[in-house]
Amino acid sequence: MVGLIFAALLAFITRFTKKVRIIEPLLVFLMVYLAYLTAELFSLSAILSMTFCGIGCNKYVEANISQKSRTTVKYTMKTLASIAETIIFIFLGISAVDKSKWAWDTGLISCTLIFIFVFRALGVVMQTWVLNWFRLVPLDKIDQVVMSYGGLRGAVAFALVVLLDAERVPAKDYFVATTIIVVFFTVMFQVKYLLRDIVFTRDILSPENRIGSIVLYGIN
Repeated sequence: MVGLIFAALLAFITRFTKKVRIIEPLLVFLMVYLAYLTAELFSLSAILSMTFCGIGCNKYVEANISQKSRTTVKYTMKTLASIAETIIFIFLGISAVDKSKWAWDTGLISCTLIFIFVFRALGVVMQTWVLNWFRLVPLDKIDQVVMSYGGLRGAVAFALVVLLDAERVPAKDYFVATTIIVVFFTVMFQVKYLLRDIVFTRDILSPENRIGSIVLYGIN
């Protein structure tokens, strides 16, 4: 809600910037950052706030700003995203070898790995069953297997668990260690090796629909 409010405010402001196009990229970055700060101020999800602000901007702000401003925002965002992702994965690698951040619990890690497969599969199957009633091209079983198996947990999951307050969540170290294991398992083992074989099988069985395989092979 916070993100949508700031997106609506930005859409209104950019209607009057035709004579000062140079400030449009600055306004976009400023409003998104204000959405982040406001969500943090009220103990809401800052990530979701920025996400919905971006969705609103794409829908209502893009038409108001110039082509040069859109290009500036696009490539600046890509650069910042690449830098942020690199920093988070560096931090992830440092934390993975820092024994002070590890609190191993075999039961918790094992149950987490099992449950992320089971509940994701259940969610995909139930939702696609409903969606197939309305889709012109229904999602077949191979599509559902790829979506169920292709859950990638990475930088966002690790960033969220690191932000936990150790005083309010005494088991934070257990959550950090479990998240690191899940991230490395899904990124290095699940996607890179096993999912590649599933997608290759999908190409053989359904050569007319290769969009999913192109996207997933890009991860490698």
